[in-house]
Amino acid sequence: MSHKTRVWLTQLLAMSVLFISTISLAANKATEIDSFIQGFHELKQFNGNVLVAKHGEVILKKAMVTQTLNGILKTHHRPSFE
Repeated sequence: MSHKTRVWLTQLLAMSVLFISTISLAANKATEIDSFIQGFHELKQFNGNVLVAKHGEVILKKAMVTQTLNGILKTHHRPSFE
C-alpha cells in the first residue's frame, strides 16, 4: 500500500469518527433537552411544541400538549409545525 493511500485512508477514518461522534453528541443533547422539557410538562409548567435545531439540522421535534375535553385530559404528542 502506498504512502498516499495510507494517508487518504487515515483521513477518511478520522472524518468518519468525527462525523459519528457529532451525530452521537446531537442525539445526547436532544435526549437531554427532551428530559428537561418533559419535566416541566409533567409539572404542568409547559404545554406546547418543541423544535430544536443545531447548525440547521433538527435534533428534536416534539409536541407535549394536554387538553381538557368534556372533563377528560388528553395528551397529544404530534407536533403541529409540519
